[in-house]
Amino acid sequence: MKIRHLFVVSLLLIAIGIPLYLFFIQNHLNRKIMKDWGITDEQFDKILRKDEIAINSKNFNIKNIKVYDRTNKEFLLKELLGNKPKVILKYSSLQCSYCIEHALTYLHKYEDAIGLQNIIILVEYRNERDFLISKQISDIHPGVFTVYENLTLPVDGLDLPFIIVTDSSLIPIKVFVPMKEFPERTNQYFKNELIKHFQTNTLIQNIQKSHTLLDMYKRKACS
Repeated sequence: MKIRHLFVVSLLLIAIGIPLYLFFIQNHLNRKIMKDWGITDEQFDKILRKDEIAINSKNFNIKNIKVYDRTNKEFLLKELLGNKPKVILKYSSLQCSYCIEHALTYLHKYEDAIGLQNIIILVEYRNERDFLISKQISDIHPGVFTVYENLTLPVDGLDLPFIIVTDSSLIPIKVFVPMKEFPERTNQYFKNELIKHFQTNTLIQNIQKSHTLLDMYKRKACS
């Protein structure tokens, strides 16, 4: 009976101790991030709120909305997405211009590593002037499309540019909200999350191609 009692107490201590340990570890990491980025508790809370909404958005399916290219040709979003993941930047012309510029700057900075063919920019405009600006951007980047509705994700409600990684399943793999006030956060996300994701996929594809070529060579050698 005594042994059983000690066993139960030990389990309770472990059950309490592990969450506390994880809490202190996470708190330590948060403090380190705040120190590295030079931000306050209030600013960090602001980031956490945006991240929470972004993470929650991964529980929703992206709406298969209509999109329009620079010639006004209509497509469904799913038609632009193949089996391989793509990065989507979605923003509205009514949003903060500095926020849009911030997101576009980092997307351009890392577009070679991601692959231009893997980037789609969805612009929601409200007037002719915005449409002309959208066409100017599309002259620089071929993956720019005009949209007239939201993707029906919680992150839409933030009224800020956001980035999604998804494929033709329309299930968000990654969701991120760049914030112009914290450029280092955006830079780290592109560098440590997006780039690694696409580099890993490229490596897997190259391995698969190598196996295919090897199989073809073996079949040829046997025939």
